[in-house]
Amino acid sequence: MNEDRIDVLASKWLKGTITEQELQELEAWYATYDSMEQAVGSEMDEAAYGNALYYAIAERAKIKPAKTTKLWPRIFTVAAAVAAIAFGVWFYTSNNTARHPELVSGSPNYANDIAPGGNRATLTSNGKSINLSDTKAGIVVNDDIKYNDGSIVNPSLRGGTTRQSHLLTVITPRGGTYFVILQDGTKVWLNADSKLEFLSDYRNKLQRIVKIEGEAYFEVAKNKRKPFIVQSAGQNITVLGTHFNISAYEGEAIKTTLLEGSVRVGLLSPPGGEMSAGQRGAVTLKPNQQSHVTPNAGITVTEADPNATAWVKGAFSFNNASLEVVMKQLARWYDVEVVYPNGIPNRRFTGDLDRKLTAAEALDLLRFTKVKFKIDGKKIIVTK
Repeated sequence: MNEDRIDVLASKWLKGTITEQELQELEAWYATYDSMEQAVGSEMDEAAYGNALYYAIAERAKIKPAKTTKLWPRIFTVAAAVAAIAFGVWFYTSNNTARHPELVSGSPNYANDIAPGGNRATLTSNGKSINLSDTKAGIVVNDDIKYNDGSIVNPSLRGGTTRQSHLLTVITPRGGTYFVILQDGTKVWLNADSKLEFLSDYRNKLQRIVKIEGEAYFEVAKNKRKPFIVQSAGQNITVLGTHFNISAYEGEAIKTTLLEGSVRVGLLSPPGGEMSAGQRGAVTLKPNQQSHVTPNAGITVTEADPNATAWVKGAFSFNNASLEVVMKQLARWYDVEVVYPNGIPNRRFTGDLDRKLTAAEALDLLRFTKVKFKIDGKKIIVTK
């Protein structure tokens, strides 16, 4: 089957107008991959199919496609990014179960789907903890602590009215996200499995200091007299007023991505240890730069990852990301454990996935890379 025919069938498939006979033709061609790889090499046939499908999607979206080569196995996540703009969740149509039988109720792979994360967090103030409302998106901390719609969170929880300073903590679980406006107007978005700490008399301090674990996006209120400081395990960020993202999950490199303004990133000495001369010092980031801090490796600065803040807008966004990186993000959002019985498949992805998708819907896109997924309770099993 030549590329023109593939292009026609792929376009019909995306529109949901493909017939059963045409679908069998397309899937029969796809099923020849193994023999084709032996005959002509995987790069040639993968690129041919990937380019055809990409151009079909681009034509449907009425955009000018970029020149592409060797897109497979990136193509289906690229497809998701383009199609999400063009016509929503394109892979769910009226005859979807015919094309993807593993999504039918009772299927061994996706018999138990997992809902996406949502607005979930706990707030601790003066020793009292409550679960924040999952029908609200965030809280505003002043003398009272209110939801973003103006309603009181809990009359027994206070912000900065007491003379004695106390710790305020907002924690999002795996599968949770929440929004916080601090007493000076600084806005903080917390990603899943994250914690934000700050003092109740935060706005009266000479330095506005907060601590973060996990991932957060900051829009810092400007105040030249009171620097804003973000502390995390291994680094210290000092700013006056700026927009930046920090990812500081345990066991992963700390990444600080600057969108606007400037920040100074310095290292903190590890507990019970001293830094070498090469590790000391600090760097000042400019917009569209990203710093990386890893144990015993100091600070490195690269061009910013354009996908770093996609989660704030409700998307997973990957740029040539390994399968392991992709699955770590999915694991935190769907609150699951990812298991690789035969090792981690060597696959990389570029493109977007909507965070409103269920786990099965997200995995249904990724499975076209010839990686197999099975949902077993709160586990996702990944095999080649």
